[in-house]
Amino acid sequence: DYYAFESLNMPAEHAARDEWETFFFDKEPIGPKGQRVLTPHTSSGQVREMERKETLRKKFGLAALVFAVLIAIYHGMLLSVVQARAIWNSAMIPVIFLISALTTGTAAVILIAALAKKAQPEGLAKLSKVLMVLVGIEASFLAFYVLVLFGSSAEAVAGIRILTVGALSIWFWLGLVILGLLLPLVLGTIYVSRKSESATIPILTS
Repeated sequence: DYYAFESLNMPAEHAARDEWETFFFDKEPIGPKGQRVLTPHTSSGQVREMERKETLRKKFGLAALVFAVLIAIYHGMLLSVVQARAIWNSAMIPVIFLISALTTGTAAVILIAALAKKAQPEGLAKLSKVLMVLVGIEASFLAFYVLVLFGSSAEAVAGIRILTVGALSIWFWLGLVILGLLLPLVLGTIYVSRKSESATIPILTS
C-alpha cells in the first residue's frame, strides 16, 4: 500500500485511489508499509528504485568521506616522519593538514554556492558558522604548534624563523595566514551577518 499510494502522496481515503482497481491480500500489514497489494501501476517500481539509489548514495558518500580524510592527512603523515626536518617531524602535522583541508573545502563550497546562487541563505549561514569554528581550531593548532617548536630544538626554531621572518615568510603570511585563515573567516562572517540582517527585517518593518 505504501509504494502504490502513500509514497505518491495518496493517503488513505484519497480520491485519486479510485482511478485504479486495487486488489489487497488478506494478510497482516507489513509494518509501516501497510497491506500487500497487486501493483495497480508502475510508479511503485520507481519509488523502490529511488529508495535503493538513495541507500547506495549514502554508502558511497560515507566511503568518499573516509577516503577524503585519509587523503587530507596523507602528506602530513609523510612529512611527520621526516626526521631530517625538525619543523615537520611532529605528530601534529597530519592533524593540521586535516583541519586545513576541511577549512579550505568548506570555504570553497560556500563560495561556489554563493556565486552560483543555488543555496538558501539559511544553508550558507550554517556552513559559515562551521567555517568560522574550523578557522578558529586551525589557528589555535597552528599557534600551539609554533609555540611548541620554539621551545624545542635549535633546528626547529631555525625552521620556524625561516617561515615567519625569513625567505619563506611571504608564503606563510600571504598564503597560510591571509588566504588560508583570514579570508575564510571574513567570508564566514559576511554570510552569518547577512542571515542575521535578513532575520531582523520583519521585526524592523512590523
